[in-house]
Amino acid sequence: VAAAAALRGRRVPGSEPGDLFRRHLGGGAGDDTDQGRRTFQQTLMKAIIVDDERPARAEQRTLLEEFPSIEICGEAENASAAAALIGEVNPDLVFLDIQMPGKTGFELLEELSPPIPNVIFTTAYDEYAVQAFEVNALDYLMKPVNPKRLAAAIERLEERQVVPADSG
Repeated sequence: VAAAAALRGRRVPGSEPGDLFRRHLGGGAGDDTDQGRRTFQQTLMKAIIVDDERPARAEQRTLLEEFPSIEICGEAENASAAAALIGEVNPDLVFLDIQMPGKTGFELLEELSPPIPNVIFTTAYDEYAVQAFEVNALDYLMKPVNPKRLAAAIERLEERQVVPADSG
């Protein structure tokens, strides 16, 4: 946790969003360890996309191709299917629409048993933003999703997920 806090806001000139920790992978001469910096391992994060609109799920999947740290493990078109998928996959991250037929994204979260995955809401409605952060959402992205906002949200998630490399 302290390491993630120390890195918060730190940028490497020329790095792309989402690359904050990938630059530490690989090792070898000339890497950051030669400069006395701590090296971190990046874990692949399992994610699912929950949205009742197929084009929105496809667009989200396309945007996430830019982030090799995110592995899309499934999609669901409603809250009921999402609950089953979350139980099966145990994702680290859920990209969650709010307004869906049957149940809302908020109702889905109320039904989940801990541990609750990280949630990034993706919605066309701005009136739910306060409620989203009351349920500890990582971010609230308006459709169509802005790639820069998505990158910033994933970077925050990577900072939360950082694990010090094995020093032994």
